[in-house]
Amino acid sequence: IVKGTLETSIVVKRKDKPSKTYKTTKTFFSKTITLVDSDTILSKGNTTYNFEFKLPTPEEGKAKGVYSVETFHAPRAKIAYKAECDVDIPWGLDAHGSSKEIIVLGVRDLNEEIETLEKGEASEEFKIGCMCWGEGPVTSKVTIPKTGFVCGEKVKVTVHVNNPTV
Repeated sequence: IVKGTLETSIVVKRKDKPSKTYKTTKTFFSKTITLVDSDTILSKGNTTYNFEFKLPTPEEGKAKGVYSVETFHAPRAKIAYKAECDVDIPWGLDAHGSSKEIIVLGVRDLNEEIETLEKGEASEEFKIGCMCWGEGPVTSKVTIPKTGFVCGEKVKVTVHVNNPTV
């Protein structure tokens, strides 16, 4: 799942009443990418999946009521993008694995912001089954070629899964 969300909070203070906080979250971009169908049994060993998705343009954000689609962090407001990797395990506990924040900037030269050119990686490992009957661990690793992107740019993602179970 890749999504972009807008989160805001406002604190209203009054002399005669306790302060009250109002919060809202709005998802303006969401893309679920299924790498294999639910009938597929993940084979033992290493498997790599490559896919890509396109980030929203400013016009697409405005159509959803968000007037900036750039990453933004402030004490009372935030626009953030995150890629999450989940594994659906039939008849078992689903594994909610790796996640990585993606920084999205407006049209500008990212070559001068060297930290946005660094590769992004996140990994997670989990056991399949219950307690002492568990197998694994199954590991998942999500890699993106850089951590800074501009609006409308395609993001190439690689998901690597190591399944040592039978």
